[in-house]
This record gives sequence, structure tokens and C-alpha cells, in this order.
Amino acid sequence: IREEGFPPQNLCLELTERCRFLDISILQQSIRFWKKLGIRTALDDFGTGYSALSLIFELPVDEIKIDKSFIDNIEEDRSKQILLKAILECTTELGMQVCIEGIETERVRDYVRDCFRPSIFQGYYYSKPIGYSAARAWIGQHYTA
Repeated sequence: IREEGFPPQNLCLELTERCRFLDISILQQSIRFWKKLGIRTALDDFGTGYSALSLIFELPVDEIKIDKSFIDNIEEDRSKQILLKAILECTTELGMQVCIEGIETERVRDYVRDCFRPSIFQGYYYSKPIGYSAARAWIGQHYTA
């Protein structure tokens, strides 16, 4: 972070639900340490494991990332719509941001945006995963500061 002059508040470390198998107290201390440095944390693939709900109470993360499996066919699947709405309401009340993963088309992005109003979107609609150098070039092309 120092070497690159990267603003720590723009870094978000993602934890998968597999972190449940680590020592929770050490993980909590680590997250608090990162927060003191200005680094944010997110719980990735939220909803895919058995422990997702308990983790949002145990870990002081800033954000959850709703797994793509919740978004696939969301326009037709009433059960997914109900669950996604409930998750968004709970996490918003807890002061967490919500990232919706799996946004692959403009139509899905617009549907999710209009119906659920999450904080952040992620998916191939915006970009496929890219490396550091390609990310720097992409940012340079799309943003000026």
C-alpha cells in the first residue's frame, strides 16, 4: 500500500465463508487491525455455505457479497427475490454494504438495481477478472482524477 501510494480505504479484502473454520477470535482481531489501517473487509460468496448468517454477527465486516447463485434467474424465481430482499434489509440495518455478484447483462443489472437497490454491483457486464496491470490500464481509460 505504501509502495504504490494506494489509498487503503480503496482496498477491500474478501473473506470466503471457509474462514468459518479458522479461529474466529484471531480473525476478528485481524479484521479490526485492517480497519485501523483503513482497509475494508467483505464476506464473499454470501449465502452459499451453512454459516453465512452467523458470520455476519461474528465478524465485523464492512460488506457482504451476494453469491451469483442468488442472481441466476432472479427475474423468474420468487423465492430468490424474497430471500434477496430479506438479506438486503437485514444487512442494511446492520450498516453493511451489499455487493451483488453475477451481473452479466444490462437487463439483469437494471432489474436488480430497480427492485433491490444494492450498494455495489459486480459481474462480467462490467469486466471479466483482470490482472493488476490490466486493471490499472482499465481504470486509466475509464476514470480521470
